[in-house]
Amino acid sequence: ALARLDPVTAERLFDGDSQRLVRAMGVVRATGRPISAWQQDPHQGAFDGTALKIAVLPPREQIYQAINTRFANMMDSGAIAEVEALAARNLDPGLPVMKAIGVREVIAMQKGELDRAHAIEYASRDSRHYAKRQLTWLRNNYNANCSFDSQLSERNVEEIFSYLSLAP
Repeated sequence: ALARLDPVTAERLFDGDSQRLVRAMGVVRATGRPISAWQQDPHQGAFDGTALKIAVLPPREQIYQAINTRFANMMDSGAIAEVEALAARNLDPGLPVMKAIGVREVIAMQKGELDRAHAIEYASRDSRHYAKRQLTWLRNNYNANCSFDSQLSERNVEEIFSYLSLAP
């Protein structure tokens, strides 16, 4: 059906990419225009000035430690009950919400397939992998005008404002 409504997008997407296929169909049905046409439109924003991109990229070890701590805290702060409620809805496992980091591990823990420590370990690992992909993307694609390879601090904020004051 997408090949008929939006052949450009249908050609570009893989058959197994259900999320993008559904999105493309939804756009053409809701707007009467294929998503490929929307994507070809020039992108205009409300801002006419010069934008400066600033990236704060703490050391990877610091990010990974924060991820490990955060996931353990989430488990203690209601994530298990949240996933139980989600699982009780018997949603399609292919839905994005069911693929969220940690959902699979918590469900496996509830079924007795994983203990709590391993659920935390595996979900934290997946979150670290995701963070690594984000950092790689930022370093290779973001093209920041200014970047800081440290945790955001008062000193960084002063440097950012100093940089902004020198900008054209």
